Amino acid sequence: MRGMRIGLACLVWAAPAFAGAGVSASSELTTSDDVKHSAALAFDGDLTTGWAEDETGAGVGSWVELRFARPTAVTSVSVWPGDLSKGERSLKENGRPHTLRVVLDLADGDPVEKTWRVRDGAEHGIQRVDVPIEGMARSVRVIVDEAYAGYIRNDLYLAEIAVNFEDAEIPGLGDVEAWATSSKGQKAVAEHEESVIGLFDKIISDDLGDSESMDVLEGFAANGAPWRIDRVRRSVPAGYRVQATPPDALAIDALLKIKDPNAIPALTMAGLRSHGKEARRLAAAVSYFSAYADLKGGGRRALAPWGTSGWEKGALRGLGEPLGIGLGAYGDLYVADTANHRVSVFGPDGRLRTTWGHGTPTVTSTWIGGDRPHYAAGAEPSEASVGFTAPLDLDVGSTRDGDVVTVVDAAGWVRRFDGEGTLLARWRARGEMAPAAGYGGAAHVVATKKGVVVIQGTDGIVATPQGEETARWTVAEGAPITMTALKNGKLVLGFRGGAATYDTQGRRIATFLDENELPLGYEAYALATDEKGKVWALTDHGWALQFTPSGKEIRRVRVQERGLALPRFTVREDMLFVTAEDEILRFDVLALEAEADQAP
Repeated sequence: MRGMRIGLACLVWAAPAFAGAGVSASSELTTSDDVKHSAALAFDGDLTTGWAEDETGAGVGSWVELRFARPTAVTSVSVWPGDLSKGERSLKENGRPHTLRVVLDLADGDPVEKTWRVRDGAEHGIQRVDVPIEGMARSVRVIVDEAYAGYIRNDLYLAEIAVNFEDAEIPGLGDVEAWATSSKGQKAVAEHEESVIGLFDKIISDDLGDSESMDVLEGFAANGAPWRIDRVRRSVPAGYRVQATPPDALAIDALLKIKDPNAIPALTMAGLRSHGKEARRLAAAVSYFSAYADLKGGGRRALAPWGTSGWEKGALRGLGEPLGIGLGAYGDLYVADTANHRVSVFGPDGRLRTTWGHGTPTVTSTWIGGDRPHYAAGAEPSEASVGFTAPLDLDVGSTRDGDVVTVVDAAGWVRRFDGEGTLLARWRARGEMAPAAGYGGAAHVVATKKGVVVIQGTDGIVATPQGEETARWTVAEGAPITMTALKNGKLVLGFRGGAATYDTQGRRIATFLDENELPLGYEAYALATDEKGKVWALTDHGWALQFTPSGKEIRRVRVQERGLALPRFTVREDMLFVTAEDEILRFDVLALEAEADQAP
């Protein structure tokens, strides 16, 4: 965390007058270089300092406590876990809490406590934990009941603790604001603003930037203006200092204008000491810079066959959505590459043959049903004739002239292409409700002898291959999570509790299978039809089942023990091609059955 380390090194303060008052801990670590990580550092308002325990083991049972000068109404306790002095690097190197217990010693009555599990920052990144707990308290104690061991050291750290972070009436804040309006305060504020402007000018005037100026600017953005830090430590009591010291707005605006991905750590820290609209704004900035850095890096040059997660050509990206897949007459695999806003076409050897979409790789926030945090995408979201906005599903059919691929996207556009990506037809299927993010029910498409059928939520829309609508109906059993078509043109719609056959006019014909016919324990599954007209079901816990067109089970085999997250698949000659976790998996059912028969 380059900017945080150097930027903060420029700022030196005297210890606050009442740093230790009301603060205690089970132990306090003094490192080999004689740096003491006292309990007071967990309440100083600085996320790059913190308390560390000095006990045997990983810090289980250690605690830190804040005792109030008078009974105080507590509604929440916020904790910034881990050592954040060097960002994610120091967070991973040292111990972090796994389970916290917050205890309020009430002024009247028995203590109240709440246990809170903490996601591992080494995996999920720097975070703030907000624990709702209420009472008129004499003290608040944070106890570590379980811990994650550090990659290098087991000393456990808590960077900061705050009381009523989001809605506190901050004691002493009026004194800080009053000083800021005084002649001395106005001078200090003006000098700081001039400093930020000077740093900004120095950075943008240099073709390579200015790393030292960037470091200082990042320090201001992450931890606040130096004048304010000093006044807060003089006037605001422990437990309220982090919320009394917001990140410096002018420095943040400068970093956003510079658009340097090196500012990501500083903006992340700034977001963690903010709340409400500002926290959301900073989170959006971090997601944009992260995606921009991903894109700016140029991506990987040589990807393994059969896909991997990412935005580059040959990579796939679902962002939590399943990826529709279809198999062409000559072995090409067509994948609805949802978050890359394209269709990726893989040859029979698993290597990318081509992609269909609009424009070049980009950073976008466009997503199913609206927006999400920025991410890098392999193509631009587009309503152009050969573009896509989050393609959700596709169907592949074959003619004497080759493959015909029908794609439906999150904007409701239906496009039909030949196997080389030439547009054959395009129209918009508008349901009562637009597709929304979330597995199942967003949109499904099949091309049958009776027409092209699109399901959006509970809306069934049927059109000719050229896009002339011929029927519209409501799915009686609710939004399906998967759909396939029989050779006779009938539909099989899969729901969470089973599947049923429908005709293309929306009439329910019969139950195809009920939930008791699927292996116990599934949460999601997909349907597909093979070249002989048999219907297959594939569950997310790895079971493949084959049925006759009337719904009679023929076979079942476990294709993968570890399960398949959000599977979509296509099948031919007992070979299953499955998209799961942004890659294409292949399963030879005959070979797997033979292995099962030979097992002892």
